[in-house]
Amino acid sequence: MIKEQISQKSRLLLVYGGDFPAVAGIVQNVLTLCGFQSAVNDVPQNDTDFIILSERSKLLCEKDAVRETAVLCTETDSAAADFIRPFRVKVVPFEERNLFEGMDEICTYSMITEQADVSVKNIKETDEAISFELLGTGVIGRVKLPKDNITVLTALEAAAMLIAMGVPIAAVLNGINGMM
Repeated sequence: MIKEQISQKSRLLLVYGGDFPAVAGIVQNVLTLCGFQSAVNDVPQNDTDFIILSERSKLLCEKDAVRETAVLCTETDSAAADFIRPFRVKVVPFEERNLFEGMDEICTYSMITEQADVSVKNIKETDEAISFELLGTGVIGRVKLPKDNITVLTALEAAAMLIAMGVPIAAVLNGINGMM
């Protein structure tokens, strides 16, 4: 089962900036398909594997929580870079990677270049849906999203966060496509 393949160290997932409800929804859907229990901006229950947080969460006040958190940073300025520095895994836009230079465990994402760790290409739009190819960790997969429900960028951000945590890209693709 996929649940055994992923390290239990990244219990908290922080979304800094961006469309928190949409990213959290995708992340939670994929984690559920992988057999994990997750909560959004909530106090963990005994069976909760992951908690998806916004940057305003009170849970981030706990000193030890910060070190064990993966953070998706969609805002790219020096204040954002300073904020995410103590977090264990950092997911940042490829085009702004220089702001995060020298930090450990960085995963980049991009809609522009395939040089990023996770990227998209061949975006096509129809009346009902948007489809594209998601590239990451040497794998390419097709994604189809309902039109006007989730943006390609939001799906890319969520996918990059999940892949950076060690979720297999096949599970990420199944979870995102399951939202169609």
